[in-house]
Amino acid sequence: RQAYLSRVIEDIGSLNITSPDEEEQIEERFRLAENSVALSDAISSALYCISGKDEEDGAGGLIARAYSELKLNEEYLKELKPLSERLSSAGIEIGDIANELSRLLSSIDIDESEFESLSNRINKLASVKRRYGPTLSDAIKLYENCMEEYSQLESSEELLQALRDKKNKLLLETTKKAEALSKHRIDAAKRFCDEVCSELSFLNM
Repeated sequence: RQAYLSRVIEDIGSLNITSPDEEEQIEERFRLAENSVALSDAISSALYCISGKDEEDGAGGLIARAYSELKLNEEYLKELKPLSERLSSAGIEIGDIANELSRLLSSIDIDESEFESLSNRINKLASVKRRYGPTLSDAIKLYENCMEEYSQLESSEELLQALRDKKNKLLLETTKKAEALSKHRIDAAKRFCDEVCSELSFLNM
């Protein structure tokens, strides 16, 4: 039983699983890595459409120009003011979208080594699920139960060893006392024999 517990603890514990959701997080990152090139191209294209390139205006630049044109002339036509305000809001929103897209573009910069690492991790987690699952939560629960049982067995073994040591100590002490008693009896018998022989000699028998 202890050998089985040790094997389970080693198999699952060696992976240092952080949470039952780790597999889902890893797979999400892996799917991102698999499609990183297509995603990078799509986001870059979207950024180009918003921000433009060199002297070519994107949507953000065009909205800014439209806002400026209306703002300069809204005093002559009051209906232009709410429209220029809406364009201003749209420009701010477009800017926020561009910033968020830039952040996402940086986050999907996945190299080959990370891709291989993610793939290996997914395979290891899948192996643990096959052997100790069916889910990662089941495997984690089994690991925790095995750790608890193994700890209890170790405590029991330590107690048994302490009892064995105490038994051996008592046995050694008893043996020494028995040997001392035996020696005492032998010495007493020898003295008695010597005394009897001396008495017989005295009586010329």
